[in-house]
Formats: sequence, C-alpha cells, structure tokens
Amino acid sequence: MVTETHFSTPLAKTAKAVEFLSLEQERELFARYRATRDDRARNKLALAHLPLVIAEARKLSGFNVPADDLISEGNCGLMQAIDGFDPEKGVRLSSYARHWVRSTMITYVIRERCIMTIAPSKTNRRLFFGLNKAIEALKATNNGTLPPFANRQIADALDVPERSVESLSARLRGPLALDLPPLDAAGAAVLRPAPLP
Repeated sequence: MVTETHFSTPLAKTAKAVEFLSLEQERELFARYRATRDDRARNKLALAHLPLVIAEARKLSGFNVPADDLISEGNCGLMQAIDGFDPEKGVRLSSYARHWVRSTMITYVIRERCIMTIAPSKTNRRLFFGLNKAIEALKATNNGTLPPFANRQIADALDVPERSVESLSARLRGPLALDLPPLDAAGAAVLRPAPLP
C-alpha cells in the first residue's frame, strides 16, 4: 500500500512540477474558456490546481481508499468548480474549488466504505470522520498505544454512544465485509432473524 499512503502516484509527481497561475493568467484562461470553450484553457486551469486536489486527498488518506481514486474524484469536483466559477466575483478559483474537491472526495469515501453497512445518521457521520483523530489523540497522550477503556473515552470525546465506537471501529479495521449487518441510527447492529431451514 505504499502508493496510497505516500502519494507517490504519477499524478502526485506531476503536481510537484506544476506552475502556479497568477491572477492575471487565471483570468485570461477563464476568458478563453468562457468565450470559445477552449478545452486547452480548461485543462491548464485544472492542471494548475492539481496540487490542491492532492492536498485534499492526503487529508482523507486515513480511510483506506486508494489515493488514485481520491485524486480522480477530486479532479471531477475540480472540473465542476471550473464550470461553475465566476472570476468576476473577486475570489480565486482555489478558494472556490476547495469545497467542490473535498465534497466529491468525502462522498466517495462514504460511498466506498459504508454503502452497505452504515446508516448515514448524524452520529455515524460524526464518528466516521472523527474516529481516526480521536484514536491518534489518545495514542499521543499514552506513549503510542491505546489506553484501557479507549472506546469509552472516544465516545465521550465525540459525544456518541460507546457501542457505536465499537461497531464502527470493527467495521473500519479491515476490508469492508458485505455480509455484516447494517447499523441503525444509534450505531448498533440491526440483527435479523435467521432464515428458517
């Protein structure tokens, strides 16, 4: 998994060599794209903002999804941002595009990790996106290991039920198992009666 964790993908390497656009260059490219639908201008805008996509993908790298997939999703969000951006508003594309890029990546992460097993409740969203930070914070204060009753401490820190922490931790530990029972809004497994023989 070196590719995913260290972001040594070809796109990530390309991003290191990208030249940043000045405000004037950005406006000129937008003018060309708006006037003639010049795909080269649009592609140059997208390439110049590839480092933004890579940076946002790195922030979500702890969710065990391939870096290339995150970057691809982020690029889709970037293209949507380019199509909807109005340079006359006085804001740089990077400020506007960050929301689109991050939103498409988060949607992808949730879809890939949770579609079959985790109900999209407020509790589960808070836990899903806060779990890794809470675990790292506990490890940092306990010499790199989780203390006893870590689930209770995480639940208190995130203001969620302890059983939700236990269930989601088990689900996110390894590959997504499609045969696990779904979670209810409180994060508990919804058990179904066994089929009759």
